[in-house]
Amino acid sequence: MKEWTNNASVLFVGNQLGPITEAMNGKRIKTEIAAKTIEEEFGCKYMECSSFTGEGTKEVLEEAIRLGLKKKIKPSIEKK
Repeated sequence: MKEWTNNASVLFVGNQLGPITEAMNGKRIKTEIAAKTIEEEFGCKYMECSSFTGEGTKEVLEEAIRLGLKKKIKPSIEKK
C-alpha cells in the first residue's frame, strides 16, 4: 500500500460497526484478528466506527489528526 500512497499516513477504517453489533443482538465480536491482519499486511492502523450511531467516530478522527501531525512535510519549493 505504501507504494500507492506516496508515503502518506494511512488509517484503515471499518465503518459498519452499528449494523454488525445489531446483527449480533448487541454482542460485539472482537475483530482483533482482522485488525492485526490488516495492520500487518497493509502497514497501517485499523479502527472501527459507526457513522449511524457515532460510536468510535471521535476516536477515528483524533487518530487521523495525530497521524497527519506526525508526518513531516517536505518543502516543495527549492531555495535558489
